[in-house]
Amino acid sequence: MEQNSEPNAVTSHISDSEKVYPIPQMVISATRSERDIFEIPREVIMVQQRQVENNAVRFTPDALSEAPSILVQKTNYGAGAPVIRGLIGNQVLIMVDGVRLNNSTFRLGPNQYLNTVSPYLIDRIEVVEGPGSVLYGSDALGGTVNLITRDIKNPQVSGLRLLTTLSSADWSGVNRIDYAKHFGHLSMNIGGGYRKQEDLRGGQGIQPSTGFSGYEGDMKVRYAFNDQNEITASYQLTEYKNVPRTDKISSGDDKKYLYNPQRRELSYLSYDVSGVSDFLQLMKVTLSFNRQVEGREEITTKKPKLETRDMDEIQTLGVSVELHSLLDSQNHLTYGFEWYSDKVSSRRDTVNLTNNKSGAVKPQFPDGTRYQTFGAFLQHQFTLNPFYVIAGLR
Repeated sequence: MEQNSEPNAVTSHISDSEKVYPIPQMVISATRSERDIFEIPREVIMVQQRQVENNAVRFTPDALSEAPSILVQKTNYGAGAPVIRGLIGNQVLIMVDGVRLNNSTFRLGPNQYLNTVSPYLIDRIEVVEGPGSVLYGSDALGGTVNLITRDIKNPQVSGLRLLTTLSSADWSGVNRIDYAKHFGHLSMNIGGGYRKQEDLRGGQGIQPSTGFSGYEGDMKVRYAFNDQNEITASYQLTEYKNVPRTDKISSGDDKKYLYNPQRRELSYLSYDVSGVSDFLQLMKVTLSFNRQVEGREEITTKKPKLETRDMDEIQTLGVSVELHSLLDSQNHLTYGFEWYSDKVSSRRDTVNLTNNKSGAVKPQFPDGTRYQTFGAFLQHQFTLNPFYVIAGLR
């Protein structure tokens, strides 16, 4: 049999500089430590920033809509909840830079909270499918979604960035501006934007109760004391106005159902130090404050002259300590604790639309409620040839 040697001849002329070397994808959420995605014995899905930009994603849930094995329940612009391993709502944990977005009032079914995180903040999305309760608590039953915001360490990522999008189907648009700058050990990014969604124009004409408006703002500052110590401060704000809710199977029950407002604020301060000692390789301490305000306005067809107005506010304080130790080259310990405390303020008023008289009634949640969670975790990663074992407890 004759052997064709031409391919080898061509290959021999390719220099090392011309060859393509694939860069491994590193993920953090699956084990709380940076590992190659192909070395993790878990189903992990990563959505990169370039995918979000190339697909012209307008809302964060849309970034997961084309991910394999994930179904996004989305019946209106202002919502969108991932279904992972058949679970949804408060059975799927959503985090922003490792800080929990879930709180004690999250609904069991589809919700709109993932939509309150701007897609223009995101560097990548890490989705760990299946239970992750050892590392993250009982919310992580169906899976864990970690929204990791833009990295501002790279000095090449600096300058002014303007973004404008326009859609003719609903005459919607997004205008956003970002500015990044590096000053030696200090790096920062500040941005903000405004969006307007008009009612969708479909084949049957205008579809009412589909449009809304909102604005967003964010800031992230990092200071590196040296190669081993750094501190990061971040603030994020998103607020939507007059967001229609259209997720009920039986239609015609409501004449009006709006979320007004839907507001999320997140502030956190994180301190990272590496190489503390021969035993303690890495320590990360995070203090966070999360504030969510949800207002609802509803008029039912049964009582068209009566409007119900709810206003719920949840303030969450959080402390997280994460430690990493190497017993030897084959044994890696990850351990720490988390504490979160919710304070719930809730009010409900009914307004008679005939005479405009209002009165307070029993709210959805007991006003002044406090809810606290605490969890400590330990995970041991070790090699037991030919197996790689991850064991843990919480």
